Amino acid sequence: MNGGRRKTAFLLMAAFLVAFAWSVPPAAAQRLDERLAAAIGKNEEERREIYEQLTFPAGNLRVGQVLSAKPLAVVAAVGRMDTDGYAAEIRVWTGLAQRSGDHLIAVWDSIWVDEAGKPESVFVMLAKEIRDYFKAGHQMQFRTADYAGIYPWADIPTDAEAAGAERDPLPSDGMLDLYGYGGSIERSAAKTDLLPAVPSVIGDRPAFRSVPVDREPPDIAGHWAREFILQLMRIGVISGYEDGTIRPDRTLGRAEFVKLLVDAIRAEPASGDTGYADLRNHWSAPYVKAAVDAGIVPAGSGAPFRPNESVSRAEMAVLLERALAGRIPLEPATPLTFTDVARLSEKEVSAVETAARFGLVSGFPDGTFRPAESLTRAQGFTVIWKLIELW
Repeated sequence: MNGGRRKTAFLLMAAFLVAFAWSVPPAAAQRLDERLAAAIGKNEEERREIYEQLTFPAGNLRVGQVLSAKPLAVVAAVGRMDTDGYAAEIRVWTGLAQRSGDHLIAVWDSIWVDEAGKPESVFVMLAKEIRDYFKAGHQMQFRTADYAGIYPWADIPTDAEAAGAERDPLPSDGMLDLYGYGGSIERSAAKTDLLPAVPSVIGDRPAFRSVPVDREPPDIAGHWAREFILQLMRIGVISGYEDGTIRPDRTLGRAEFVKLLVDAIRAEPASGDTGYADLRNHWSAPYVKAAVDAGIVPAGSGAPFRPNESVSRAEMAVLLERALAGRIPLEPATPLTFTDVARLSEKEVSAVETAARFGLVSGFPDGTFRPAESLTRAQGFTVIWKLIELW
């Protein structure tokens, strides 16, 4: 089947899938994301009617602003529409996507709103294509404002990602229904799923480098964190020691973990006083200052930072939650099921819950989290890679 016929068949199949209806609670009692979710899964005419009755946030909208995480609703354009004044285009992802050769096609609904947030024009079932998506090294390169309303923020692996995870690439036949409202999610050997989080604003961030790994560190062969370590090496976040080793089971220092967090959020090392007495001549001072500026580390007041001490797993969780705050909407998490966190402070419990909710930590097979244990390098590398994958 050629590309044009494949796309036509895809859209026909998509129209059939979204015709399945499901019950909707009273609109007055719903938030915007709930009302959008009520539209996705209905047929095209019913979706259009629901959209036309909504009121969206008005004024000061910016491209990449996320109005709903599921279904994903993002501001794709801001400007003026003919002579009618201010307008913004909001795109709502239907949950439908398909591979077409090396390209990814995602199906969106488009809603143009006026300056009061009232819909002016509604278009449904728009197929948006990311050319050569599956040729890319990693889907992270599409998580920018340039692809707002095009990239669906779902974990659909590129061919390189699938190969790195030792999975088959995503096939071209069939479609992905990631919300499952059509009743069937196409699965394949290349795992596809929704990402655990969407940022508050999809913005432009510096791209990671692409670093060839010519020689795999000898001490990660057979290690449970091997793939996470290799992924970080491939984007230049870690490089190992002079002897070629990574030493995954050694503990990770406080300064080392803060540097990894700064790298993960694409922040630049910063100049200026951190407020910590023991960092004035320490190599990590620019990274800690960047973390202070980003709200990850509180500003010091002359007290020591203890940069060379091992970071505990509880401290790791607190730092992770601060890294997420302001970048991804944080809602109340599911209460913890770990058996050894009852004595943690309220702040630490919240942090561990948040890290667990976003899939950054999972605890141990015996049901414990072991908050007082020192973080190993392998554990730290794993949570940093998972944090990078979030946005």
